[in-house]
Amino acid sequence: MAFFTDDALSSFSDILKKNEYLNEQTNQTFLQKNNLALLNKNDVINWLINTRSIGSTSHPREAKRQRTITAPIDFEQVQIDTFVERLAQDQCKNQVGEGYGIDSVDSSISTENYDILLVVTDTHQTPNTTYVSTADDYIKFKMEQVKGFMIVEKGECKKYLNRYSVRLICSKANQGTLLMGMYLYTLLTTQNGDDQTGILELAGGYKNTPGLCTYAKFGFSQDDDLNGTDCFSAFKVNLPMSVKLNGTSVTEDDIIKVILRKKNKLNIVNPNDTELCTTYKPDDFLQEHLQTKLAKLIEEKRINNFLPNELKSKVNYDSDINFTKDWIISEKNKKGTVTNTEFTNEVGSDNTGCMGPDCAISGGKQTNRKRKGCKRTNRKRKGYKRTTRKSKGCKRTTRKRKGCKRTTRKK
Repeated sequence: MAFFTDDALSSFSDILKKNEYLNEQTNQTFLQKNNLALLNKNDVINWLINTRSIGSTSHPREAKRQRTITAPIDFEQVQIDTFVERLAQDQCKNQVGEGYGIDSVDSSISTENYDILLVVTDTHQTPNTTYVSTADDYIKFKMEQVKGFMIVEKGECKKYLNRYSVRLICSKANQGTLLMGMYLYTLLTTQNGDDQTGILELAGGYKNTPGLCTYAKFGFSQDDDLNGTDCFSAFKVNLPMSVKLNGTSVTEDDIIKVILRKKNKLNIVNPNDTELCTTYKPDDFLQEHLQTKLAKLIEEKRINNFLPNELKSKVNYDSDINFTKDWIISEKNKKGTVTNTEFTNEVGSDNTGCMGPDCAISGGKQTNRKRKGCKRTNRKRKGYKRTTRKSKGCKRTTRKRKGCKRTTRKK
């Protein structure tokens, strides 16, 4: 059963039309003003196999170069195979393992207990047909329209089989807040009781401060109950986090206001759990360096707590953490900066708390495990046939390339 249902997306779009959420100057919704659209699994598949916008001819004209489209099935395979191989690579910026990213995207459009949500431009269905005519042209255009994505899985945590975990969330265009907000909105409006609980593993733990702060705004905090072989076992690499909506006063409007930056955060998490994002949020390069050091110490302490006694470090983490905290506060005092205990994103800001090039928000496992046999899967996706077509530029062969023969010829 789908998580991001048509009804969930429709009701989300409707609530954005409330007068209090419309842009005062343009009278547009948040999505309209930012030229964005949301696609669920069915939308994604239909979009990938679609060649033209509705009302135009059904197939591209004959190409003058590159791969020509000989049959609809060939076109579909090019679109979906390239999408699977490139989505995580394009959006996650090497913050998750290649195999994990490809397998997650593949599963999200071919496996029932997975679902995907895509943020795309609102012109994602209207390529310039003057320059777009081949299968490669079309998928290149489509990949350029993607601004972020989220993949969820039902039952990834065997301890709670009915819960949807965030398997992967990435955005190189600052859409992490929108994606996470839509996840919580869907939990609140489609799930019941204790299943209104969001769970995830944060790649890199506390050291992934941008991801941590994006999740903390929506009430996520460390949850050691999720550690273990029956749930999330990679505690040395990933931080298990959860948010429990059932029994709280959180409403749909609360979630919308956080997405729109009209509200800084959901009032669920203990402020002590969000200090990296508030009290110790950097104001300059030195403070940024100190925040990174602080995050590293907190993460090392967390991991050390789970190690057997014989493997535990003798480092006095509490002393080092407190020293670094005091140093940050001292630097803030020198600059006359006010120390905040609340999230301080400005209303209307597009900043998701991310610092660094491209601002990728990722929440998947960090792993470099190789995919079995370098083969995606033997499952057949609905509506199209899998082939052994090799990706362009990634041909696996032992054949020597022409003109590149290595010899021992003397000069």
